[in-house]
Amino acid sequence: MLVIGAGQSGAEAADHLHRTFPQAEVCAVFAELAEEADRVRVVVEFLPTGERTVLEADAVVCATGYRSSDPLQLLGELGEHCARRDDGQLQVERDYRVATTGDVRCGIYVQGPTEHTHGISSTLLSNTAVRAGEIAHSLTRLTSPALA
Repeated sequence: MLVIGAGQSGAEAADHLHRTFPQAEVCAVFAELAEEADRVRVVVEFLPTGERTVLEADAVVCATGYRSSDPLQLLGELGEHCARRDDGQLQVERDYRVATTGDVRCGIYVQGPTEHTHGISSTLLSNTAVRAGEIAHSLTRLTSPALA
């Protein structure tokens, strides 16, 4: 199996494969790919020397990340009561609670599409449990809505 990855997504996929398949080998940088009848042929290049190696695999994992969507698409009319920043992004507080306007009495929390307020690490799957804990803590201590 080959992993084509960029950044944290590729690192997490490679780490998982190393733990699951100790004989797995991290080789080099992807240079070419060709599909064959029952496998995939990939050419990788070791950048310091320029040496190229042909690898064959049953599968290729593309761990290149994702592009998050606007969470307001899921909220329907409730989205009209969610505050936005000057750049149009959803205003998300430190505890992942969406700032609301008007007389909204419920808490709205997002987990994932918060890179614009919480930095690049907020989208990492490895932080999911930490974020869930922060949201749970907020749910148990807040009794009034966050106002913009």
